[in-house]
Amino acid sequence: MRIFYICRRVPFPPDRGDKIAAFNEIRPPCCAARGARVLPRRWGCRTLANISGLQAYAKSVTASPVDEFTIKRRALGALFTPQALSVAALNETKLHDAIQEKFAELRPDLIIVYSCNMAQFAEHFRDVPRIMHFGDLDSLKWRQYAETIQHAIELDLRARGTAASRL
Repeated sequence: MRIFYICRRVPFPPDRGDKIAAFNEIRPPCCAARGARVLPRRWGCRTLANISGLQAYAKSVTASPVDEFTIKRRALGALFTPQALSVAALNETKLHDAIQEKFAELRPDLIIVYSCNMAQFAEHFRDVPRIMHFGDLDSLKWRQYAETIQHAIELDLRARGTAASRL
């Protein structure tokens, strides 16, 4: 079985949350058939050494380096669009192109995507079954963030109202 595994970081070594989960999803199918192709969006040149460690578990690894400045620039540009900041930040043309090339060459039987922000790289392959791992879904975090923002907005509006009443 030919599997494409699309993830945000090179999941090796498995030494932090998302890398541990992604690695444990890659390892079983690869040990059985070594059929997975791992396509991470790499976090810069320092992770280059991690690719060789992952190759023991996958048939191939294709990564696309992106610097932090580019990520921040993309997110900033998305502030003025309806696109989610994280999706815009991770929208790497080189990885889109690499995945398209690998897809045309290998025609995978299954695509597994780790993180909703990476779904953009698999959404146009409608003929292939796709599995989405919502590893970054943390509803408690978002609820806490909403409460914090709500209080900050309330304080800001009160301050503006007080300032306006003095005029």
